[in-house]
Amino acid sequence: MTDDEYEGLVHDLVTGLVGGTPALLPSDVSGGAKNTIIGASRFAHQIHVSVRAQSFLVLVECKYWSRPVPDEAVLVLASRLADIRNANPSLEVRASLVSMKACTKGARVLAAYFGISLDVVSSIQETRSDSETKFLRLSSRMFRLLIGVTQKSSRARVTNPECGLRPGKVRIYD
Repeated sequence: MTDDEYEGLVHDLVTGLVGGTPALLPSDVSGGAKNTIIGASRFAHQIHVSVRAQSFLVLVECKYWSRPVPDEAVLVLASRLADIRNANPSLEVRASLVSMKACTKGARVLAAYFGISLDVVSSIQETRSDSETKFLRLSSRMFRLLIGVTQKSSRARVTNPECGLRPGKVRIYD
């Protein structure tokens, strides 16, 4: 499996979730090398998979790596999230990092601080097996992320004024 095939699998997963959830429609699921979103810096960020609707935007970064996802990968996604969020103040902008390997401890701490969802699928073959256990786990986590952007939270949100990001929960599944 290649990086592009892994991104395609995640794209198909997100497309299926969005298409099967009336609360998320109408939404546009995009992906691939030409899927770019302009940030407040005017930089065109290439996003592996994105879901855009009238009130929200979800960014999904895919990592088909044979090693644990390092801190730097989360920092890069956090900076993309901040730049894109600042360019789209009327949208609820969220991010998820989907990887083949678990993240380092530092990456988990950073993801929690920046409100980035982490999801791990340890074997792509497992996702295509009869049980599809890992695929369904990822599906349910991604579904919660997508549904979360369509619902207003009743609790107050704490925003870090230095970076424009909100602290969140880390979700790690293997």
